Amino acid sequence: MKKIAILSAIILCFISYNSVTAAEAAKVVIVDIQRCMVESNEGKRVSEALKQEILAMQQRYVNAQKELAELQKEIEKQSLMLSTDAKASKQSEYNKKSRELTYLAEDLEDEQQTAQQNATQKILNEIYAVIESMGKQQSYDLVLEKSSAGIIFASGALDITDQVIKEINKVKP
Repeated sequence: MKKIAILSAIILCFISYNSVTAAEAAKVVIVDIQRCMVESNEGKRVSEALKQEILAMQQRYVNAQKELAELQKEIEKQSLMLSTDAKASKQSEYNKKSRELTYLAEDLEDEQQTAQQNATQKILNEIYAVIESMGKQQSYDLVLEKSSAGIIFASGALDITDQVIKEINKVKP
């Protein structure tokens, strides 16, 4: 019985040693994707293009609002001079344009969300491609995303975010 216990302890030591050695040999790194999106040249370009697209959408809405306000002023100015039918026609036109403005606001909000999703997906695909390429070149066993992996602390030596940003800037100057 004593021999079995000693043999079991020796086997357990070998298993533990091999597990620790395998874990030490694994090449694990961490990347802050959000920082890559914000600091890379491509991320900045995509962000600026998105801002311009959103500004254009907002301008379309503002123009529609001005048109509606002008129609309201026109109705107010001409209210005493217009016949009942003409007033009703103008009011109907105003109501139609008011509904169109509401629909435009909803459409623009949807377009804005879609544009943001597309822009985010575009830059993420490029970041992932660079990380995958680096992972193959550097023989990484595991690449973790800093914020979504639940990492509370990691050594700065494991963080390759700066390298990823440099590589993205090299690929997309």
